[in-house]
Amino acid sequence: MTNQPTIIDRLTAAPASSRDVASVAEAVSRDLLLLLNSWEVLPTSDTPYSEAMQSSVLNYGVPNMSGRSAGPVNLQEYEKLVRDAVLRFEPRLKSEGLEVEVGPLPPPAGSAEFGLRIEGVLAGVDSSRRVTFRSRVSATTGRVALA
Repeated sequence: MTNQPTIIDRLTAAPASSRDVASVAEAVSRDLLLLLNSWEVLPTSDTPYSEAMQSSVLNYGVPNMSGRSAGPVNLQEYEKLVRDAVLRFEPRLKSEGLEVEVGPLPPPAGSAEFGLRIEGVLAGVDSSRRVTFRSRVSATTGRVALA
């Protein structure tokens, strides 16, 4: 199965011949931001829901972090759940070598914020260059912004 641009990219982008690694990385960055700012409807851990239901677009998103402690246990769980969501909903990042890391931000970050790094190799482009997406997550609002 080959990766195709998303429908929005096909409607708004330049012809496919001009798609390079940078434009694919930019589209993936935009779509990761949408994924990370969408909250799943069904919790994916400890639930009796089928795999088909968990990976349905009806459950597109990640757990809402607003109001949760940014302690190590919650951050490790969030890291795993973000990785699972990226694997389910972002096929333009290869699963092999996909890394998701959650950690503290350098000062002057607020105490209710933490960093999120997603790194991997783009699929469907003529390059094996790794790309890195860095963002800030607010534990107060649950919103994610590019860092």
